[in-house]
Amino acid sequence: MVQQAPRIARELARLHTIDITGHYPPPSGGSSPAASSGSSSSSPCHPEGSRSRDEHVAGEKDTKEKAGGSQKVQSDLWITTWKLLQLCKEQQESARKVVQSGRSVCSDDIPGSRGPDGSPLTPFFRRILMFDLRSIEELLRRLQTLAMEVDSPIVLCHGDLLCGNIIKTDEGDICFIDFEYAGFMERGFDIANHFAEHAGIECDYTKCPDEAHQDAFLMEYLREARRLRRSATSHRQQADNGESASSSFTSSSLHRTTEDDRDFSSAPDRQQGHQKRRKDEDQDTDKEQQGTSLKTSCEEREKEDEEDLKKEFRALKREVQVFFSVSHVMWGLWGLVQAVHVLPREYNFWRFAFDRLAAAISPPIPSLAPPSLGPTAPSLSGGNDKE
Repeated sequence: MVQQAPRIARELARLHTIDITGHYPPPSGGSSPAASSGSSSSSPCHPEGSRSRDEHVAGEKDTKEKAGGSQKVQSDLWITTWKLLQLCKEQQESARKVVQSGRSVCSDDIPGSRGPDGSPLTPFFRRILMFDLRSIEELLRRLQTLAMEVDSPIVLCHGDLLCGNIIKTDEGDICFIDFEYAGFMERGFDIANHFAEHAGIECDYTKCPDEAHQDAFLMEYLREARRLRRSATSHRQQADNGESASSSFTSSSLHRTTEDDRDFSSAPDRQQGHQKRRKDEDQDTDKEQQGTSLKTSCEEREKEDEEDLKKEFRALKREVQVFFSVSHVMWGLWGLVQAVHVLPREYNFWRFAFDRLAAAISPPIPSLAPPSLGPTAPSLSGGNDKE
């Protein structure tokens, strides 16, 4: 994917031009202050039903009050992740009840001994007691606080942009497929998750792009996003000015036709003609001066644009750094949900869940490290939850 990184960056920028209100493209510098009352998670990780008690505890963080209005924007990312955590806690509680009952397998008379789809838990379900979900919950709260601080725009995200979901057409274009986990989420998450997905299902993080490759990707992404914003703005201005420009063109044409048809045989008319030519010459001189001034202005604008681009880059880089650990937590919890229902011989989701959650706590490589989360590092071991 490294060779196709510039094209992937541009395609991802195009996807992210759709914000939660359907505006194309979203305003520069953050999400638009639009209502999201109709927003709901499109991810299959987000089961139907009311929000859990734990989501209500942290639910005040699920929304972002945007500048310029009192309406709030809701991210599918946090709805899904908190729901996954709640499912894991419920499955852990079910496993604890089975252990306390002295039984070796789950039974239908024990609440929660079957999955949401009715599937039974595997004989390995008790392994979920090894995970300290309280520490994971605390880590998630701290990450969500950081995410709110960087205020990453909420846009349409793919959510699972791994190598297998990126194809190259016969024409050489890059296309994304399989939008099962798509939703309106923070763009920083989608980019960070794409970088982390280079590790593959085996979580080999040595395959992830280093900082230099990440920086090049982000710059290409920002240039394409800027180009799309300007193009959309230009089209809107042309549409707004189309009618007035047409009227102005018609009036100007009629005016020129009237002057061209004048009879300049009389002396006053000839004098007016000389005055008009002198006026035209003065206007030509003014245009030359304006051209020189315009060139200088363009150069200054280019410098300002470059400075703005650097500022955007620094802000986006911090966004992405914050969401590295969020990606690991979400997919680690997703792996735990799968693990209690899928036998290890089919795929070892226990190992996958452990690797992703461990990466959230202790970054495997420097280029996937988030900002500091504070002096106390969370633990992954279940501690007292082991029985």
